[in-house]
Amino acid sequence: MVDLPGMTLSMLVDIGFEPVVEVRAMLVAEHSQTSMLPEVPEKRKKRSSFFRRLYEAKYPQNAIDYEVCLVVRKPGEKRGGVRELD
Repeated sequence: MVDLPGMTLSMLVDIGFEPVVEVRAMLVAEHSQTSMLPEVPEKRKKRSSFFRRLYEAKYPQNAIDYEVCLVVRKPGEKRGGVRELD
């Protein structure tokens, strides 16, 4: 498995960007419900496209459970890169 977010962040830091935050958006939600029967399994709800579901059915080892969003800024930026309009 390749750590693409880590490699990307390392590259951005090497060229001078400052990391602000790393956000992980979960694509899988696990739910448990109370039941009188002990064999009730936990439910997993996955938010993925039809084609992603087909691919993961064929290759379950390549399942994606979360997405990573890296927020970086240029050195010296105090306002998060927002410029005033004239």
